[in-house]
Amino acid sequence: MSNKRVNKMLRIGSCLGLIAAIFSVAALPGMNVAVHAEENKVEPVKQDNLDETAIEATKDILNSDSVSTEDINEFEQSLTEKVQNKEIQKEPVQFSGSSEPVVEDNKVTVTVVTEFYNRDGSLNKESGGISTYTRTPGTSFNVSTAIYKRGWILESETVTGMVDTNPNNYKAEGIIGNDDIMIKYVWREDNIGPDGQADKIPDQYQIKVSYDVVNGTWNDGTTNTVNKVYTLTDSEGNPSDQGTARAQLPSVGNKPNESFTRGSWQSGMKYTLTKEDDGSNFVYTYAPAKNVTVITEFYNRDGSLSTVKGGTSTYTRAIGSTIDFGTATYNRGWILESETVTGMVDTNPNNYRAQGTVGNEDITIKYVWREDNIGPDGQADKIPDQYQIKVTYDVVNGTWNDGTNDTIYKVYTLFDENGDPSQDGTVKHELPEVGNAPLEGYTIGEWSSNIEYELTHKDDEAHFTYTYSVISDTDVKPSKPSDTENPKNESTVKETKTENKVVNTAYSTNVLSVLGLFMLSLAGMLFGVVKKYLK
Repeated sequence: MSNKRVNKMLRIGSCLGLIAAIFSVAALPGMNVAVHAEENKVEPVKQDNLDETAIEATKDILNSDSVSTEDINEFEQSLTEKVQNKEIQKEPVQFSGSSEPVVEDNKVTVTVVTEFYNRDGSLNKESGGISTYTRTPGTSFNVSTAIYKRGWILESETVTGMVDTNPNNYKAEGIIGNDDIMIKYVWREDNIGPDGQADKIPDQYQIKVSYDVVNGTWNDGTTNTVNKVYTLTDSEGNPSDQGTARAQLPSVGNKPNESFTRGSWQSGMKYTLTKEDDGSNFVYTYAPAKNVTVITEFYNRDGSLSTVKGGTSTYTRAIGSTIDFGTATYNRGWILESETVTGMVDTNPNNYRAQGTVGNEDITIKYVWREDNIGPDGQADKIPDQYQIKVTYDVVNGTWNDGTNDTIYKVYTLFDENGDPSQDGTVKHELPEVGNAPLEGYTIGEWSSNIEYELTHKDDEAHFTYTYSVISDTDVKPSKPSDTENPKNESTVKETKTENKVVNTAYSTNVLSVLGLFMLSLAGMLFGVVKKYLK
């Protein structure tokens, strides 16, 4: 056989080998082609088209007397064009388990189940299905599901009857043994999330809740409806349509409209949500309100308003709500004089706390404090200093009747005609007892000229003095005794107090002495007459 003939036979053999390869491709299992075709968007080629193209190509080769290299190249190009120019018939992947597969000897059954679950938990009727294959034990097997399918998320992949050597849930791989194989993919709908888009958490385990605000805004100043998506979880923290979720409420309450105040969420508001709350709408409503003005005034001892303490605060309170406004029950150096409430009935008799229910009127609560640092014992006495005066008393040329001569301090409270403490009131003196203890050479004296029967506020810090009077020479007239044996005839001077006047008693003493001598002489004469008569 010539070399030329040999070369021709080799080239024909090569062409036949190419045709055999095409037949081999055509004989591959339909499911693998279909699954990958769906994933990579490549349309399947019908078996009859491949067979027809391959037969026509073979005929072309066999009818040729000689085949050159150029002929082979032309043949390959022609074969490719014929395959590509054939009409492509689109055949979608078919899942069917209605008929029993034909199981050959030494074959196992491979079942692939794909399930798609809607948001409500129901099985989707348009996606998914069941496919069954037969495979020879000992061979490798590779089946995958779409890595990405818009609107769905792969929740699980389970494989039984074969060890799955691929950790990726989207692909099952392994060596076929002698057991039938079951591969199951479970997809769940995923179209919602906190940002309004899929969040890779099945919608079946989530709920949508909305929030609105009335008579004001959210604390950020907006009024838009707030939509929330909550994921329900079980006690282990895993997503579950039987689980619960903690509500995350919008921040609200600080931005009421005018004449409104902090309100409340509607009755039925829930802080723990379940599946039954899906689609719920909750509303926060600011309440109609009235102004509550609290005035606190502190007055100094001189009656002036303190610039350091006190002030005015204004609040809004919902109509029908209860209020409880108190002031400090103890404020060192001050005493609460009064609490007045207008626009509301004060139900608490204690001056230190105003309580009641807000009605349809604005409310004013006024507390008046007054300085209280002085008292009879030198300390606060729970009487405002503004209604009190301080007075001092001193004694000169003697002592108080109790023998002391210390300055005496007195604090007097002024009262009006009704007996109430008043800055314009009056008070009587409580004078120290004095006048019975002069020093030697002094006698009963008198109070300073500025003393008056009643004290008023102008007498604050006044000083009053009692002064014993000096005994003068004109007030003392001693009598000379007739002899040294009759010292008792000596005149003495005594001072008595009569209507604050000093009276000299020396003259009265001399008259009594003369009268006594006259009576003695008369007695002597009578004695002589009686004696003569008896003789």
